[in-house]
Amino acid sequence: MAAAAWVAYHEGMEDILDGTVDWDTDTIKMILCEATYTPAATDTAVSNQLSTANGYTSGGVTLTCTALNSGGTITLDASDASWTASGGSIAAATAVIIKDATTQPLFYSVLNAGANITATTGNTFAVNINASGVATFAAA
Repeated sequence: MAAAAWVAYHEGMEDILDGTVDWDTDTIKMILCEATYTPAATDTAVSNQLSTANGYTSGGVTLTCTALNSGGTITLDASDASWTASGGSIAAATAVIIKDATTQPLFYSVLNAGANITATTGNTFAVNINASGVATFAAA
């Protein structure tokens, strides 16, 4: 499924802009959270990540990330993420992009208006990044 708009966590965006997080060289991951997590841009931690089960591994999947400068507009992009349900369903309502090891939340996307989306056994739970990337910054 195509992810809804990505929202930056305030601390995560500060960490990207001050170099604490290097978008295209640090290990950046996507995790999935249950519908009981209601994200807010001011969050500094993520709760209710799915547990390891049914084809999902806690800690998420590693993304390939790029930062592209085109005429003074910087675009942060990332690869799509997917999990294949096995032995049961994968159900999640929010996708979160984090910096691995610190689990610093960087961006979130509420899927399906906050209701769980379910991939049953043998099916893929996919989160597709928009073709225009996760975020852009334009010089004045």
